[in-house]
Amino acid sequence: QGTHHKDQSIWIEQKSMRWDSCNAFLTEDEVWATTTSTLIASVLSFFGSCFMLQSYFSFSQGKGLSKLVAHLAASDLGWSIVGLLTESELFMKREFSSFHCLAMRTLFAFFARTSIFWTTCIAGYLCYCLSGFSSFESFRGRSRIMSGMGRDSGKEISSPSYHINKKSWMLLCIICWGIPILFGALELSLDGIVVVPLTLNMDGPKLCFPTRSTYIWGWFPPIFAGGILQVIAFFYILKKVKEYKQMLMNQPGMVVPHHGMELEKRALLFLLVFFISWPLNVTAAMIRITRGCFYFPLLFIFSTLLHSQGMLNVIVYGFTNKGLREKYFHKFGLLVVMVLLSPIFLPISIGMWVYRRGDNSSRQRTPLLKSPISSSNDAV
Repeated sequence: QGTHHKDQSIWIEQKSMRWDSCNAFLTEDEVWATTTSTLIASVLSFFGSCFMLQSYFSFSQGKGLSKLVAHLAASDLGWSIVGLLTESELFMKREFSSFHCLAMRTLFAFFARTSIFWTTCIAGYLCYCLSGFSSFESFRGRSRIMSGMGRDSGKEISSPSYHINKKSWMLLCIICWGIPILFGALELSLDGIVVVPLTLNMDGPKLCFPTRSTYIWGWFPPIFAGGILQVIAFFYILKKVKEYKQMLMNQPGMVVPHHGMELEKRALLFLLVFFISWPLNVTAAMIRITRGCFYFPLLFIFSTLLHSQGMLNVIVYGFTNKGLREKYFHKFGLLVVMVLLSPIFLPISIGMWVYRRGDNSSRQRTPLLKSPISSSNDAV
């Protein structure tokens, strides 16, 4: 409790402190602009995440990369819902209760951390799939699947190298869902969240932010670790793709296929999603804990991009999928309709998925519908 009073008194004492472009408080117009932009980003991420999950439960075989992406989409969906609830309250200028403020901050931090963990796991999975190839054919099969070009039949798909066993899935869930829960419990038990007034008007909007110490031990480490591991994974994938290209040069008369380059492009976009959003958040947080102020342009950009994670992941994991591109490239209107209706169809798809799982006579999870992305094992 003492930490709450100490940190809040620091922010109140800085009410009159101003810097050239970094201010202790925001104006009402700045809060409105940031809130509006973040709210729009949260809406787009909400629909995008629903679309990804609805596609997974309706069409995917539920193995390998598609299952990892589904967990990431679930994380992004929760994150977008928290963003919608928080930003809509700010937009309507409603006063947050202390409990509401703490609850929204805790949920925001939880889903943000899970998103980082699942993104890093996907990077690790891509490296794992490429690590064991010893011939041109084995690399071609693995790169086709991970670039969204693999077929639903054949030995490539049935190979256990592409799947993750139950024990490994349990471990991944403990890491990616359990560790963020532990972080959140520590934040609450150690009084690591403080209510911060955003505007010069002390009766205006308030949000909950981590204390300075919580930023250092609870917020920065997952971001830095996730970023470093993803950079390592990216260069590892580039190395393997380079080896793949070298193999092609040693194949007389071989026509260069596109799946290796598709994987390279996908890995780059995969990395960009993380580095478009998180470095700006870290920069803004460091400014706050060192100077105790808000830099509005930076706050506006990072808040918008950070809450766009669900939409950006749809672009990378959905529309870099060859089957999805072929299905909707010339039918943009149909795609828009499916995305807009996905929140309605998602509960139906989940119900059908549960029904198929419970049917002992159908253990292969054969889709009840013809998948629009059936040309890809990476059905998400």
